[in-house]
Amino acid sequence: MDAFVWDQNFVTGLPDVDKQHHDLVDLFNELSRSMFLTDGGREDLLHGTFERLVAYTEYHFRDEEALMRAEGVDPRHIATHESMHQQFVTQVSTMWSRR
Repeated sequence: MDAFVWDQNFVTGLPDVDKQHHDLVDLFNELSRSMFLTDGGREDLLHGTFERLVAYTEYHFRDEEALMRAEGVDPRHIATHESMHQQFVTQVSTMWSRR
C-alpha cells in the first residue's frame, strides 16, 4: 500500500517541479513498501532507498526554493514553504529512526 497517492494537491503547474514532486512521491512510496519486505536483503534495500529519498529531497527543496526566489515569490511564502520542507525532513527522519 502506498503512503502517498499522487493527486492534484502536488501539482504546481510548473513541469519541472511537478516531475520532482512525482519523483518524491514515488521514492517515498518505494521506501514505505520496502519496510514490509521480509527477505534477507531488506535492510540493504531500505537503507539504499532512504539515502536516495534524502538526497533527492535535499536536491528538490534547494531547487524549488531557488526557483521561488528567482521568480520573486513573497519571502513570507518562501519562509512558510521552507518550514514545510523542514517538517517533511523531520517526519521522514523520525519514521526512519522508528522503523
